[in-house]
Amino acid sequence: MVRAGRATTGLGLLLALVMVAAGCGGGGGAKVTPESARFTDRGYGVHFSPTGTYSFGSIEEGGKYSVFPRYTIDQWFDTGDVGLSLVEEVTLKSVRVTQQPKFGTISFEIEHTGARSWGEDFVTWTGYGMQEAAASIRLFLTSSPLGDHVLGKDFSGTHSGPQAFRDFVAGAGLKSADLRFKIRYRLEIVKDGKRYFSDKEVVILPGDFLNEGGPNYDYEMAEPFKTE
Repeated sequence: MVRAGRATTGLGLLLALVMVAAGCGGGGGAKVTPESARFTDRGYGVHFSPTGTYSFGSIEEGGKYSVFPRYTIDQWFDTGDVGLSLVEEVTLKSVRVTQQPKFGTISFEIEHTGARSWGEDFVTWTGYGMQEAAASIRLFLTSSPLGDHVLGKDFSGTHSGPQAFRDFVAGAGLKSADLRFKIRYRLEIVKDGKRYFSDKEVVILPGDFLNEGGPNYDYEMAEPFKTE
């Protein structure tokens, strides 16, 4: 099921979610078993946050914003009758941007509050330590600046980062497709020494997200984990 938080229902029809059986280091022998099916990939939510950094250039130029988009992904999962406190590990790993947008370069950070270990492209909790995160893992993605929106010395009225972003996009003629990118990762759970996983490649964001709907997009699913 696809639920677009404050987006149009048409966006759901354009959902592009690819389960990559051989991705993120997985082999061709990945399969669903009764043990792996106890764990469920529940999908993810994306928050789109266009913004800009304000600075004052000169008397002639006036204020300006360096504009860029931010995104937050919440990856959801369910441990079923096992329960989070009884699994040894919960890991998000092998995170990488597999396709950059036409404009801007995406970088990412992984939320690691309370984690046992983390690095540039992974984070690992004990199952018990993961309970406070409500069975979700968060990724923060930020684009490099797309350009400057100059207010001008005669500007009057209110201004903000989001408004500057929208004005810049309209003036530059940027389309949603120009900012679309892909990210891949593996969600992994360890129980009794055995590893179960869900490999994903996600399109951020499908549809005409610059012009339709609001900032929150939820992509719900019920996909069982696999094992090798």
